[in-house]
Amino acid sequence: MEDIQTIAFNIILHAGESKNYSFQAMQSARNGRFLEAEELLKMASKELNEAHQVQTDLLVNEAKGEKVNLSVIFVHAQDHLSMAIFAKDMAVEYVEGFKLMYKK
Repeated sequence: MEDIQTIAFNIILHAGESKNYSFQAMQSARNGRFLEAEELLKMASKELNEAHQVQTDLLVNEAKGEKVNLSVIFVHAQDHLSMAIFAKDMAVEYVEGFKLMYKK
């Protein structure tokens, strides 16, 4: 198993990329570029899945009885993941809202 810091930084990396794509999707929607926004949301989802897989692998290893020494950096990574999930959820709503506005 990788060390906890490497695991944490992988979560931070993918969560940060996801959050970035989510914000880009909102900006694209604001400017009426909905196909681009949808593509960015797909990219955000892909990065979230990567982050979540890193987290899941850690949970599976712990369930198998492997000792996991948590650290502050891991807690920080979990915070990044939670915020990325929230950002993506909000971006989906934001894009849909702008689609409705542009229809009028």
